[in-house]
Amino acid sequence: MNEAESFMIDNPQLAYNLLDKIDYTSIKRNKDKAKYALLFTEAQYKNYYYIENDSLIKVAVLYYSKHKKWDYLFRSYYSLGCVYSLLKLYPDAAVAFAQANELIDYVKSDFQKGLLFSRMGDIFYDCYDYNRAEYYYINATFFFDKAGKDYYTACAKGSIANCRVQTGDYYGSIDIYNELIDWTDSVDSLNLKRQYMSNKYLCLVICGEEEPQTSLESNIMDYEYSEKSFSILNILARYHISKHDFIHARELIDKAWTAEPVDSVNILFTESLYYEQEGDYNKALYYYRESMSFNKQKALKVLSQPMIGAQSQYYRAVSELESLKARHRLILFFTTLILLLLIMVATTLFIINRKRKTNEQIRQNLYAIDELTARDSISQNTIHNLNELLKEKSESIENLNERIIDLSASESLSSTKIQQLNLKVRKMLRQQYELPDYLYTRYYEQIDDNKKAERLYKIVKNQIAEFTNSKNIERLDKMLNDTFGDLMNKLSSPILELKQKEKLLLRLVLTDISAKSMAAILNDTNQNINQRKKRLLEKIGRKDPQLLVELIEALNS
Repeated sequence: MNEAESFMIDNPQLAYNLLDKIDYTSIKRNKDKAKYALLFTEAQYKNYYYIENDSLIKVAVLYYSKHKKWDYLFRSYYSLGCVYSLLKLYPDAAVAFAQANELIDYVKSDFQKGLLFSRMGDIFYDCYDYNRAEYYYINATFFFDKAGKDYYTACAKGSIANCRVQTGDYYGSIDIYNELIDWTDSVDSLNLKRQYMSNKYLCLVICGEEEPQTSLESNIMDYEYSEKSFSILNILARYHISKHDFIHARELIDKAWTAEPVDSVNILFTESLYYEQEGDYNKALYYYRESMSFNKQKALKVLSQPMIGAQSQYYRAVSELESLKARHRLILFFTTLILLLLIMVATTLFIINRKRKTNEQIRQNLYAIDELTARDSISQNTIHNLNELLKEKSESIENLNERIIDLSASESLSSTKIQQLNLKVRKMLRQQYELPDYLYTRYYEQIDDNKKAERLYKIVKNQIAEFTNSKNIERLDKMLNDTFGDLMNKLSSPILELKQKEKLLLRLVLTDISAKSMAAILNDTNQNINQRKKRLLEKIGRKDPQLLVELIEALNS
């Protein structure tokens, strides 16, 4: 098989003879079976042998797909497409070639790439999709030219010209035929030159032009087997129709109907042209409709081919690939979401930890201040006791004076430390709280030590109870009445029907106590305090508008 593979390009007949001697049933390993299936199919196709089905080449396709042998898988799909082309299963052939095209990056040979695009162009040309066929022929031309295969390049350019003829770009195809005719002169290929000249003259006839001193008939009548070639007979018939030589045109059309193989679409269209030039427009319209109808039926027949193995596998593979892409997109989305959540949690924990450390440092500094204050108090008591002792007993005045001096120095040192710590604590407190509301802020602060929290809670509650007892409320009302012209007595009027909490809120607002302190005293939040104040002003305004004016003036002052 290795020897046959080495002869496959230059001598495909010898490769076929070598492979034909191998008994396929005697091959044991799947690897060898797949290679034989690929090489034997390639040899059959290159030697123009008839291939009945796709069963052999699919052995190679399935094996190389499973084992990821990309270069051999490319050749397998390419051969599968060629087999389907011979069987005229054009949709399946197009799918197989498309699968080979997906693997084209694994192919090193530019010649093989050119062959693939050339066969893809043939498929779409046979399916009447001439624009797409031209696209693939252009790609084939590029790779054949890159590989240095001039003959294949010329054939691909000829196919491009044929596509342009079918799409009505006759002058574009004439330019390509002129280029190819010049090339045939350089390689001395008479048969190719006659073929390209015949196609060129046909375009000229269709365009209503003809080169001077040339004749389509004189250039192609000596072409071998012209009497049996449908394409030549059809071209000559159209030429004589353009010259209004209807006798010769009729003879050539009749011969074209009996030629093999007959292209019904083209011959029916030629019949339509014949009767149109003769003036029989009813028959011309009839044959034109027949041509279009037959063209439509042929296209529908091509498009209605059943999806068999290769096609269903391709669509299944495409479906799995799309599912995989969607799954990857979903995984990427959730991964990004989780990363964002982790970043947010980490940031939150960092802020909380920083605040906890700051609060801990504040507490430590407060404890140090309390300790130094206590020591300072002890020192002051000691000095006082010593002074009393000096007054009572005038003993050891010098020693006592020295001790007083020492204690005074110690007191001065302690006072200096207390001031430094106080400054440091106040600086830290400004970053976290408002200084006037320190006590109530500590009241709401989360404290780890339950005993300290309970003690602080009791202190605050006692202070609030002392501030709001009846004796202090009376004093507060008296100060407010003196300041704002008997305002609290007016607000206590039964007409207003104010509740005790509402009166307390007005007292707190008029004394300019901060919102935090009001929230702590009234056991509410800052936002609710503002809302309650607004509703209270609206209530007073409805009962006594003049009193509301006095109240607002007091608040503004």
